Amino acid sequence: MRLTEQDKKTLKETHDKWINEAGWLAKLFIKRAAKDIKKNKTIQNAIADADKFTQQSKNKISNLFNGDKQKIKKALPDERLRKSLGFDF
Repeated sequence: MRLTEQDKKTLKETHDKWINEAGWLAKLFIKRAAKDIKKNKTIQNAIADADKFTQQSKNKISNLFNGDKQKIKKALPDERLRKSLGFDF
């Protein structure tokens, strides 16, 4: 799933607030988790597959409605779902 600049900003603010409140134990956990995720090929492949599937879904939906924003909006009424598929309207 691709993040927008606003999503990145919100995530960073939330993450920074959590780190400041949680202290050194949280920092230790985050460093270890990030290190393990970078090494774990299974997780990396799962993320890549999810990105690929999301892009394919977006393309299929867009093609199904010939790119008509109103039809897509009606078919996907949940704004969070539309945004997660890359339809920013």
